[in-house]
Amino acid sequence: MSKRPSKSITAAFGLLNNVPLKPAQQASTDTKGSPLPSPGGQRSMLTPGVIQASQKSISDLREERDRLKALVEQGGAGQDLDPDLIDPSPFRDRLPDDDDEGFRTFKEEFIREGQKLPILVRVNPDRPGRFQTAFGHRRTRAAREAGLRVRSIVAELTDRDLAIAQGIENDGRRQRLTWIERARFAADMEAKGLKARDIRAALSVDDPELARYRAVIASLSMEVIERIGRAPKGGRPKWVLLSKLVATSPERIRLVEKTLAAAKVSEAPSDDKLNAVLSALKVKETTDRKDHVLDDGNGNQIGTAVFGSRTVKLSLEPKCDDFSEFLKGEMPGLVERFLAQRNAD
Repeated sequence: MSKRPSKSITAAFGLLNNVPLKPAQQASTDTKGSPLPSPGGQRSMLTPGVIQASQKSISDLREERDRLKALVEQGGAGQDLDPDLIDPSPFRDRLPDDDDEGFRTFKEEFIREGQKLPILVRVNPDRPGRFQTAFGHRRTRAAREAGLRVRSIVAELTDRDLAIAQGIENDGRRQRLTWIERARFAADMEAKGLKARDIRAALSVDDPELARYRAVIASLSMEVIERIGRAPKGGRPKWVLLSKLVATSPERIRLVEKTLAAAKVSEAPSDDKLNAVLSALKVKETTDRKDHVLDDGNGNQIGTAVFGSRTVKLSLEPKCDDFSEFLKGEMPGLVERFLAQRNAD
């Protein structure tokens, strides 16, 4: 009785365990004229290893990917597919580039030198007769625009397998995901029911970083993120600062939208958009601040109180440290008076 193909990520990346890949028997990729294999028929599946993905580290998976790529370069593997039958991954990661120059260069090289590595796809579980990309989106687009078929490896992948494959491939690309793209990718995986441990595996991150992704996505709407763009120079500090500035005063999201709608900002590169939004919010925060000098009535300064929309900061002079203890004792009474006044209003 034959063993069913494994659905682990190991199968997708091809841990061969001394079982060589069979050289591909496929038609030329020069035209779309070659017969299209049926998704339900025989597929070029990779021999799975005996160690399941849950027992392997991310570095092991990367080694498997690199080994597969090396073998493909030596002998080729996969089958030719019509790129018009290949849908994007269900997990969104990349935001549009600021310009298409990088892709145009890639496509010219793709046409000139041919496809060097196959893409990885699975049968689309929701659309019979079609496929979904695990990695190789740019190669699929280049083949589609050039009128060529795309060499593909069709593997049985669960959503978890596909997400981890996609994350590892993104991490190994020359143009890696930016910080906000990784946060968007994490949010999409979580929205589709993937567990936190699988999201961490797909992105190679720890719990604190995943928490930061969640906090930023929760503060900013996906529409705002997409309008700003991938911002390759805007790493974690800028996006975390933006989310905090918006979170302290939710109405500030309207200022963000207004800033992005301005003509000189809407056409700017994504990094400039992010900087423009931060600058507008910082000006707003400075305007909202109210500084009060505390003195004893005889010109002797006790300290300074800075009042923001949702913050109060008290700075005391060196000889007035005991004022903080006094204020601490008065706080219960101040809260009681505040609540009484609010209820009266």
